[in-house]
Amino acid sequence: MSLENGLIVFLPTSSRASVALPWWSVRDGAIAAHGWLDGHKQDSALPMAGPNDRIMALISADRMLVRWADMGDLPAPQAEAAASLKIAGESLDKADGLHVVAAHNPDGQVLVCSLSKADLQYGLDRLGEYGLDPDIILPAALAVTPAEAGVVRADMGDGAPILRGEKLAVVDEPSLRAALAGQAEIAEIGDDAMKDQLRKAFANPPINLRRAAFSKRRSGRRISPQQWRILGMMLLGGLLLSLMLGLATYWQYHRAAAREDARMLAAVRKIAPQAASAEAAEAALNRALGQKGQAVRSFTALASALFAELQNERETALRDMRYNRDGTLAINLAAPTADPINRVLLALQAQGYKVTATSRQDTSGLTIAEITMRVP
Repeated sequence: MSLENGLIVFLPTSSRASVALPWWSVRDGAIAAHGWLDGHKQDSALPMAGPNDRIMALISADRMLVRWADMGDLPAPQAEAAASLKIAGESLDKADGLHVVAAHNPDGQVLVCSLSKADLQYGLDRLGEYGLDPDIILPAALAVTPAEAGVVRADMGDGAPILRGEKLAVVDEPSLRAALAGQAEIAEIGDDAMKDQLRKAFANPPINLRRAAFSKRRSGRRISPQQWRILGMMLLGGLLLSLMLGLATYWQYHRAAAREDARMLAAVRKIAPQAASAEAAEAALNRALGQKGQAVRSFTALASALFAELQNERETALRDMRYNRDGTLAINLAAPTADPINRVLLALQAQGYKVTATSRQDTSGLTIAEITMRVP
């Protein structure tokens, strides 16, 4: 996060819902611009905060209480906890409705700030409507550095002028000024001096009220519109690739099934020449075998077992198939070597079929096996 670039805004409050509140833009460690946040709509001149810019929200002096407590020699964590409980207990508001934050100072004093949780949540919600999520929440009175002597008065334009002195950070109420400042001289802080004070508070805030339930939730890095477009294109490309792969796989399976159907139909036509298609092959084969008085059941068992094993041995091709009157199935198988044919024969024998075979080599170098098989 940049400590030299960002935005300073006032936290809107329900009591000033329609009042324009000031903002300051910080660039390169200096106040670069100043404008007003409209109470009804976003000021078109409000600069957009970058992803690494710091956003600091100020809380008007009349919306919160700033006090100092002496906790003796207690260690810092215990001193802060004790001071928070002490201030919450002394408050006129219910403790569970207060947001109390304490910070231990080097001088041993504990700075304690308290305000209504409802006011704080309202302000954060309103800033969220402008797309702002503050990193720092600071009482406006603590953005003013007290003078070495006396009291200073600052008017930031939020409608709640500030009186700031040693251990004094309150709203300037004319009727209470004498009681608060006593006989101390009150000096007015000019615009240039006020900008310098804001610049210093922006770089090194004395306390941050974004704690406990109001801690800023750190989200992951936002995805830019260009990155969303790239992700969309990648997703679309992946879907198209998946579709193409699916179509290619379907085409390959379709071709493989068509080849097997053609091989089966060619074998069936040796017995039933009238078979017109693979779908009609079984019926045509049954009719042909029935006309010849052959055992349809025997042929079906032999042929099913044979084709099942040929499915496992893609290198083996069926050259010829005949069903003889004696119930034997005569087939010719071809393969680059004798090994796949032998595996087919062994598998058929393991199923109980009686198999005899003789092999030879044809002129192309393929191994041809003339096989006879029958049902046991």
